[in-house]
Amino acid sequence: MGKTFSAPKAYVEIDGIPAGYIQGLTWTENFNRQPITGLGELIEQESPAVNQRNTFTINKFFITLKENIIKKIMNREATVEEFINTISMEEFTFDIVVYKKTVTASNNSVKLVTSVDKTGQTIVNLRRCLVDSQNWSISEGGVAMFNITGRYLTPVTV
Repeated sequence: MGKTFSAPKAYVEIDGIPAGYIQGLTWTENFNRQPITGLGELIEQESPAVNQRNTFTINKFFITLKENIIKKIMNREATVEEFINTISMEEFTFDIVVYKKTVTASNNSVKLVTSVDKTGQTIVNLRRCLVDSQNWSISEGGVAMFNITGRYLTPVTV
């Protein structure tokens, strides 16, 4: 039986770039269903799925808007006009991949793991992501955070 997946075993990439300072990542898949009852019926007879919406949230320690991961999500190293044109005309998607590190070598005599493959096992791949909102915050005694919420267009499958 496998062992529980935990944060120290995780490795996250966004469009092939190590994501680094991510504090949390959540993803949700919601299915909207239409109730079908028909005339003279009180109880639903069917409830077919008519829409699916997939969302994600990334909570990240903030370093700079010029950081490579921030640029992969939504590049802000532009003029205001370029930024608005990108959002309204030709938005680019990105992928978020979460891996589970796997042991590639260990030394049993000294009880040490001597080598790890960071991309050993794919846990989840969120494909064709788009940003819905970004939030930046800092508070007294705190660390600056950059929070991103969005949607991904391709359902997760294994």
